[in-house]
Amino acid sequence: MAAGDAEGRDVYLLIHRLHYMLLKGWGVEIPPPPQKKVPWPEFTLVFCLSSSYSEGNSFFEEALLSTPLFTPNHEGFMTQHPFRTRGFTLLELSLVLMIVGLMAVLGFSSWTSSLGVRKTALTRERLKETKDCLLGRMLHTGSYPLFGNGTDVTNASLDVDICLADRKDAWGGPLYFLEGRANATSGLAGNPLVGSASEDEQGIVPDPTYLFTGLNGTLVNGTAFVLISFGRDRQADNPSYGNLLTTVRANTMNTATPPNFHATHKDDHILLVTAPELAGAIP
Repeated sequence: MAAGDAEGRDVYLLIHRLHYMLLKGWGVEIPPPPQKKVPWPEFTLVFCLSSSYSEGNSFFEEALLSTPLFTPNHEGFMTQHPFRTRGFTLLELSLVLMIVGLMAVLGFSSWTSSLGVRKTALTRERLKETKDCLLGRMLHTGSYPLFGNGTDVTNASLDVDICLADRKDAWGGPLYFLEGRANATSGLAGNPLVGSASEDEQGIVPDPTYLFTGLNGTLVNGTAFVLISFGRDRQADNPSYGNLLTTVRANTMNTATPPNFHATHKDDHILLVTAPELAGAIP
């Protein structure tokens, strides 16, 4: 080795040792390097590059990144720091992927649950809007809502058609209408309301003897009408009312098979109006 090279090497070693002592004074822990001999020119390049790291980073980042890749050992050869070259083990990568996957599953489950709650609330709101529309029509006409054959509910002169036509549940499915019964042989449509009948007419109340099963399993009587959403699957949960609405959107409750909204209930939503509520809403 030439004399000039030896002197230059000593200068670099002195600078590096000062650099190393400064890092230790800052409290930066440098692990003991393995005894890997590397050529002198490689140390010179790496040390110069690492020492010229630009300012503007945090203290820890600058201290860590300005640490040279190589330090001199007692023989004068450069040894490489392992923490700058060590990769991830398969176990570490597997653990990270497992955590990320678990977080994704939990996040998706929470999102779908929240979405279901929002759609249920929106469907109930639309059922209430339809109910208010029908009550408004009943107050205006003084009689129970009229509906036609119920296949398309587009007749602008009929109460149920007007209130159902453009309304859907949150899943894009149609809303359905089932009227109560006046007696064992007829429904309520077109009959005058109690309090709205003329002197020569008698107001009709929903048949108090006609019973059907509500969502909570209790028997309900005196029902004026029920509004129904078939929910996310757009299928009736029970054939006792589903069969009445297979090809139509409005119908009259069946005396032979009263609706059962409790049995096999899954995702249907209903809103009913009974005689006491009707009496309070329409004086």
